Amino acid sequence: MAKIHIFKDIDKMIREIPVSEIMSKNPVTMKHDDTVKKAVDMMAKKNISSILIVDDKGIPIGIISDGDLIRKVYSKNKDPKKVKLEQIMSTGVITIKPNTSIRATSALMKSRKVSKFPIMHDGKVVGYVTKSDIIKKLKDIYYQASKLRWLPVIMMVLVIVIAILIAVNISPI
Repeated sequence: MAKIHIFKDIDKMIREIPVSEIMSKNPVTMKHDDTVKKAVDMMAKKNISSILIVDDKGIPIGIISDGDLIRKVYSKNKDPKKVKLEQIMSTGVITIKPNTSIRATSALMKSRKVSKFPIMHDGKVVGYVTKSDIIKKLKDIYYQASKLRWLPVIMMVLVIVIAILIAVNISPI
């Protein structure tokens, strides 16, 4: 009798899910010479915690987060109307491809100590993935997997019920 390795299959599936399935599409972007005030207004309007900074060709050159705003602007009493994003953005942006797996993405996040990546395809930003996106997807998958744990028990009960019905000569249909 072949063993059913449903949980190993689920684990493999989880590891191979591409980030394109969980990414936020059309991420908010701004230019390096935009002001912090403009960025704060955009973040409040869109209810987001970071903005991707792109060059004139749309290539990511930096990221600013709410933490950057607090540490580099507000805690130092700088005027957000005068500070340019290029003065506070984190540079050295690492991008990933849409087919990068969730597992590879989370490992890269851990090794690089970052919590978000822009996703590039054909030289264009097509999305953005964060730790929160990954956690939400894994939570959904593991919730579904926990339901499957009862599948063998349900199947066994059904077989027993059908066997009893056959034994007493009652048609199960």
